[in-house]
Amino acid sequence: MTWYPLQREVAALIGERATNFYCYAISTTNECLICSMFFKKILDDLAIDFSTFAFTDEENDLIAYGKTLVADAANIPPALVARLRSRYSTETFVLLTAFGSMMIATNLINTALQVELDEVLLPYTKRG
Repeated sequence: MTWYPLQREVAALIGERATNFYCYAISTTNECLICSMFFKKILDDLAIDFSTFAFTDEENDLIAYGKTLVADAANIPPALVARLRSRYSTETFVLLTAFGSMMIATNLINTALQVELDEVLLPYTKRG
């Protein structure tokens, strides 16, 4: 399992936009500068302001799930799990969880190794 093939599989099921929202929510909650800025660039290029955008119910649930995977995976609200399980097959729900976990691992690797922010992403930071 590698990130890009899994990302393509998830995007084929939930859409590219929802996938980017999911990844951005995970990365910002995990405070990974590189990944957060990578997805912020994608959203900015689409003229989407994450803080004011009108998300669909599905997108809101994916964002909440991503944030909770980072913050407290053992205590995901049962109502959120129920909505996700009613919307997605078991296979898709497992795929979303695996992909979210891989995004978390990517965040941790970049942070632990103190990977430098790419020059192209500097303008998307508050310090840029």
